[in-house]
Amino acid sequence: MLSICSISPRYELDEGTYISNAWAITQGALSPYPYGYGHPPFGWIQIAGWIQLTGGFFTFGNALNSGRVFMLFYAVGSALLVYLIVSRMSGSRVAGLLALAIFSFSPLSITYQRQIYLDNIATFWLLLSLYLIVISRSRLLYIVLAGVSFGICFLSKEVFLIALPAMVYAAWLYTTKFQRKFGLVAFTYAILALCSIFVLLAVLKGELFPYSWHLPWDTHPHLSILDTFVGQAERGQTGGSFIESWVAWVQNDPLFIVLSVVIPAFNLAYGWWGRKHLMLALLSIFFWLLLVRGGQVLSFYIIPLIPITAINTAVAFNTILGWLGKVVRFDIVRAILLLIVLAVIVPFDIQQAGFRFFQHPTSAQDEAMVWVRDHVPHNSFIVINSYLYTDLHVPAGAGVGDGATFPHAEVYWNVAYDPELHDQALEDNWDRIDYIVADSEMLNDIKTYGGPMDLIKTALDNSVLRADFRADDHNLQIVVQVYQVIHKNAQPVVDAAPASEGNLAASASGITGPPASSPLAWAEQRKIIS
Repeated sequence: MLSICSISPRYELDEGTYISNAWAITQGALSPYPYGYGHPPFGWIQIAGWIQLTGGFFTFGNALNSGRVFMLFYAVGSALLVYLIVSRMSGSRVAGLLALAIFSFSPLSITYQRQIYLDNIATFWLLLSLYLIVISRSRLLYIVLAGVSFGICFLSKEVFLIALPAMVYAAWLYTTKFQRKFGLVAFTYAILALCSIFVLLAVLKGELFPYSWHLPWDTHPHLSILDTFVGQAERGQTGGSFIESWVAWVQNDPLFIVLSVVIPAFNLAYGWWGRKHLMLALLSIFFWLLLVRGGQVLSFYIIPLIPITAINTAVAFNTILGWLGKVVRFDIVRAILLLIVLAVIVPFDIQQAGFRFFQHPTSAQDEAMVWVRDHVPHNSFIVINSYLYTDLHVPAGAGVGDGATFPHAEVYWNVAYDPELHDQALEDNWDRIDYIVADSEMLNDIKTYGGPMDLIKTALDNSVLRADFRADDHNLQIVVQVYQVIHKNAQPVVDAAPASEGNLAASASGITGPPASSPLAWAEQRKIIS
């Protein structure tokens, strides 16, 4: 288990963000930086609970590997739920096995299900909600539990609310006419009660309405949940587009992409006669609408569609082959043909995903972390990507070992857009940055975003390359480089309190830091809203 998590795929910015947020939870805060409402916090609260149960962030190696082991449990749970849902809906265990195989062996699943994404957590709770509805037999307790599960799904990642209409329709299908009114009221009430916790959090912190509205009780600039939602809706395709993601999906698993489009179309058409097919088609269609809407679309956004497509496909094939069984008047033909389909799909997926089991793209990132541990003074101000944060800040981390932590290792987005770092710790002076540890994506962001990011760009332009680490990742190469800034003037050691500690204390007390010139701009650029 450990070796699979540490080899592939490479560590991503979002993974580091969620792990550092989970560490902040163990310290009594929601985030090591001011919390900007990019996502509800319950996703990384679950990660923090796992970390506490297993004895710390470094039980399975570095902090991200420990989080990835936790993701394997969600993957196994989701796979089991896919099997159980299809078995119950179709009445065929072979169809359940087909769905299980499509979900588990898709190269997309093998890649994304191991990474620390809120989508993996929310997908499990979505499937649990659907399973509880399917087995409910109109029993009110199961319907309420399904609503609670969907509420937890929302609190894990808010965009899953897109599935609510299809889930309400599922609850309507699986309740009798006599129980339908009570069931739907109980289901929706449970969901709304849990979803409102996110809004209540903003209300209690006085961060529901934007400061720009200048309401009487607003005395200083602050982050706002409404501002964040507006920022999310207005995001462009700079960070990732649907076309770019589509190309990545097709390259990884073209068969799955074909099934994800064709099969829901079949279920939608057949839904006029089989309402359960319609419900499954709607689930798939709503998530596709979320992807094709425009704006920023990252490749891992397809995670919830993987099990939904597997369920759609298995139920559709079971129905089609059932028609053939009736023609030949021998129902076992359906099971045999389903096994044949299974025998075709699994080898194809394994062949497509084979390289993921012998490449080691994380090695470059791990080696860079070790180089920092062995060569960089611990009082240096280091600009890093988020996947290094926890291992450099927490004692015994892979980037710390038996030595002191790196209290001034800060994530580059926050260095650029958090006033507490940009204006106070660095005094808007690039010469106070000592080292920059950057991968290719981070370098691209530094060089292209402009604005406050130019502070880091100027430091980069006045630096020399000290170390270079590379590793293969499919047909790409992972490059992580360590730059040392050549100072124009001798700089004193950064004497501001470590941003993580200061912000943790502020966040725990409900304070989001000093007044910011543009809190919304800072929140948008943190990239925790993916």
